[in-house]
Amino acid sequence: MLRKAVELGVNHIDTAGFYFSSLRSANELINTALSRYPDDLIIATKVGPRRDPSGDWLPQATPAQLRGQVEENLRQLGRDWLDVVNLRLSGLACEEQGVAFVPFFAIAGAGREAGPSGAEHGEVLAIAREHQVTPAQVRLAWALHRGPHVLIIPGTSDLGHLADNIAAGAMRLTPGDLARLEEVHQDQQ
Repeated sequence: MLRKAVELGVNHIDTAGFYFSSLRSANELINTALSRYPDDLIIATKVGPRRDPSGDWLPQATPAQLRGQVEENLRQLGRDWLDVVNLRLSGLACEEQGVAFVPFFAIAGAGREAGPSGAEHGEVLAIAREHQVTPAQVRLAWALHRGPHVLIIPGTSDLGHLADNIAAGAMRLTPGDLARLEEVHQDQQ
C-alpha cells in the first residue's frame, strides 16, 4: 500500500516511532517498502509521547528522551535525516504564530481520537449524502478547509481507503457546509 500511495502521487507520509505492533514499528514498515526513498517524498514523524512495549502511554518525554526518540526514528527509517519532526503537544495558537497544525482527528464523532464509533453526527451524514462521499471524507475536507496552516494525517489501511483519502483532498465544501460543520465542531468541544 505504501508503494501504491507513492505511485498515486502521495509525497507526504506521517509516522512516529510510537506507532507499532508486537512485530514491528510503522517506521520499519516504511523503511522496508520505500527504502529507496523518492527525492520528493517527505516523511514527517512525531516525538513527545512515549509508549512502553505493551503499548501503554507514558508521561511526556524529557529533552534527553526527545533526542533519543529522534535517533530511534532515524534508525527505524534507515535515514540520515528527518524531513519534519513534530513535537506533539496541544493548545498552540498555531495560525496566528505561522505554525503548521496537524490534527490527528477531525470531527471524529463520539469516538474522537478513537475514530468514528458508528454514531455519526446527523449534519456530517447529511453533507456526505449531498456530496455523494463518505462521512470520513467530509471530516477530512473540513479539516483542510480550516486554513492553509492545517495538514491532515488520515490513517490509511488499504487501497480503497487511500483513494478515499486522496479524493477528500480535492473536495470543495460550500460556505453553508462549513458553517454547519463548525456548529458540529463547537457542539463537540
